[in-house]
Amino acid sequence: MIAGAAYKSFPDGRRLLIVVLEPESLKGVSYLLSNSDTKPAEQWMYLPYIDRV
Repeated sequence: MIAGAAYKSFPDGRRLLIVVLEPESLKGVSYLLSNSDTKPAEQWMYLPYIDRV
């Protein structure tokens, strides 16, 4: 599996986005992790084949 990742800090915390690039059957599957200094961590997963978060 090949994936790309982006990391960014914001005033309220940090976010990490991971997007699957290959294989074609998983392309576009994405995972977002948000770590906040003031609240519990949150996680989201995007599945393009059902177009839902």
